[in-house]
Amino acid sequence: MNLAPGKYKFLVLAGQKDYEAQLAGGGAHFVRREPGAGDAMEGALDVTLDRVAGASGWEVAHGGLPLDTLWHGMELSAAEVFEGKPTYDTISLVRDTKHINVSLREIDDPTQMDVANYEFRIIDRNARILWDNSLDEAEQVAYTPYAAWNTDDRVPATDAEGNDLGQPGHIAHVEFMTSRILYHEDAADDGILSVTNRETGVEVIRVNLPDMLCRLRKYADIYRYSPQEFLDRGYDYQMDFFLKWGGTGLREHRHQCVELEREGAIRGTLTAAEKRTFKNIKGWFGNEESISYHGRVAVRCMSRPLRKVDASAGDVKKQAGNTVKTLNGQYRFQTMGEYRALLSLYNMTVEETHGNVRGREYHGLVYSVTDDAGNKTGNPFKSSLFGKSVGYEAVQKKFARSKQEIKDRKLAGMTKRTVLSVLEGTYDKDKFVATLKGKGIDTVLRYTEEGRIYGATFIDHRTGCVLNGSRMGKELSANALQEHFTLPYAGQPPIPLSVPVEEPENRQGYSGGEYESHSGGMNLFAPEGPAVDAEEEAFIRAMQRKKKKKKRKGLGM
Repeated sequence: MNLAPGKYKFLVLAGQKDYEAQLAGGGAHFVRREPGAGDAMEGALDVTLDRVAGASGWEVAHGGLPLDTLWHGMELSAAEVFEGKPTYDTISLVRDTKHINVSLREIDDPTQMDVANYEFRIIDRNARILWDNSLDEAEQVAYTPYAAWNTDDRVPATDAEGNDLGQPGHIAHVEFMTSRILYHEDAADDGILSVTNRETGVEVIRVNLPDMLCRLRKYADIYRYSPQEFLDRGYDYQMDFFLKWGGTGLREHRHQCVELEREGAIRGTLTAAEKRTFKNIKGWFGNEESISYHGRVAVRCMSRPLRKVDASAGDVKKQAGNTVKTLNGQYRFQTMGEYRALLSLYNMTVEETHGNVRGREYHGLVYSVTDDAGNKTGNPFKSSLFGKSVGYEAVQKKFARSKQEIKDRKLAGMTKRTVLSVLEGTYDKDKFVATLKGKGIDTVLRYTEEGRIYGATFIDHRTGCVLNGSRMGKELSANALQEHFTLPYAGQPPIPLSVPVEEPENRQGYSGGEYESHSGGMNLFAPEGPAVDAEEEAFIRAMQRKKKKKKRKGLGM
């Protein structure tokens, strides 16, 4: 490079081919404008990945080809060039393009796996790279695999119980290439990997992509590199997912098991012995966050797909037991009211029972199946029929454990931000509920006979948290929501809501106690702990007194 004497700063963009050759080839390109003499680095050397309008937004138009590799480097400390004397400077490059291979294996019946049965997508905001290698995250973009194929076992496959299936199992594979991946301070801003069963329409895998990739760090890497530096240093990743009942789909926003392998680690299918080992690992159907195995990482597993309990379908006890145990294993809730709200999504409810036998006090739980209107149907089930894991003591411990996890991991913040952002955009209650559902949050609103909202609970399937509205702030309390959705506001432009920077400390949960009714019904007027505001609590107490008076009149007292 022939440069006139002086001081220079350097910015480098490099590819496998020169820029003109890249543009002439097929697939997607990182496009830049031609810089001119005197142009500033800012703006002149930004690059944007080709994208086209798809059914659900922008998509990378790869044309079935991998992206051309892109490197970026900067030297912003001035290097001086002298007359008649060579000058040397070294500029470190970061590989911005990432290669990600994803494989799917079915545990129960590997012979049923077929890559054509699943839709794979990586969703991020990384199509535009600025001159300093930061990202313009204004636009969301979806990546689809540029290659997809199946491979077969060399020997007959076995199911999860070790039974010979008589034919080879299959493994589905896809390959992605993406732009630079960022690890954000707020996990809600991270890119995601999503896999959907085409037949059922159920999203069987939804994971935070940078978080999953950062789990590949070795012990020394954790102290040597930040998550972002680790991602910038790596570029070739293998992710193996093991599904149970993958042919029918799993519950929304959950996956069975994820394995991540370092490049060069042991690859290939699991043997029958390995599959049995996986099945017996503590946490396979439990609450373990991660388990090390053969240099891989297994992440939280799931059981059968969850559906509403249907009394007409028969075997109600089995349906109810599976539902209750699955919900207890997958969600966090801090009060009996939050627990009921979660159960109500699946046509279930629970009541506390207290008593005294031979001078000994006892506490228990009774579960009931409900119809879509919330009315109980059939006979109730003692919790002991489903096991100790869903009994009174276990659920009380669950309250305390959930409270600590939500506080330590700051899980309520993501839910609050999403709910407030949707609330800010509408005064239409039905639109509010529907929009939140589309974002992975179910809303349970409780009404008086007059139609007034007296309780609100949000079930965030993304984080597995059930949160009373008042727990997240007064602006999401029942009274605040009732006022927000009052008809005089209809048709008016929404008023911006103020979102506090600091999340308030989670307040102590409450299990129901003296306000619980143990004589039957869904106990809709039970308070959900100190997370209710004073006005709401007063209303609940008034309804309790009203209810008691009606009972006395009916008894002729």
